[in-house]
Amino acid sequence: MVSPAPNTEYSTQLKGSDKTRKSLNPPHRNTHLQDNFCDLKVYHQNIRGLKRKLDQLSNFLYSDHPHIVCITEDHLKDQEINLTAIDYYKLGAKSCRKQYRNGGSCIFVHESINYNTIPTDHIYKKKI
Repeated sequence: MVSPAPNTEYSTQLKGSDKTRKSLNPPHRNTHLQDNFCDLKVYHQNIRGLKRKLDQLSNFLYSDHPHIVCITEDHLKDQEINLTAIDYYKLGAKSCRKQYRNGGSCIFVHESINYNTIPTDHIYKKKI
């Protein structure tokens, strides 16, 4: 196999578009991600209290079906977020304050998606 010259620029036609994407990676790399990237739906909401808005959130998710749901300001303690259930979603990651009120964030991932959680507890030391 012959390696391309360093810093060779590749153009990839974006699926369903007349635009191209420039990259230093050969087009055969991560083709699965390139083909499906435009189909990924990510939803973010600064919810300011998940407990009292859970039904409203669930109704929205049922109608739009995002793959990943990012929630900030969930205002939940560690044990509360562990018990929070959203149909068809798994809790993928969370960050809960230990001493202060409010705050917190969590990520729910649709049950059809395989994922790995990267531990980040060692990063968040201040004011948690």
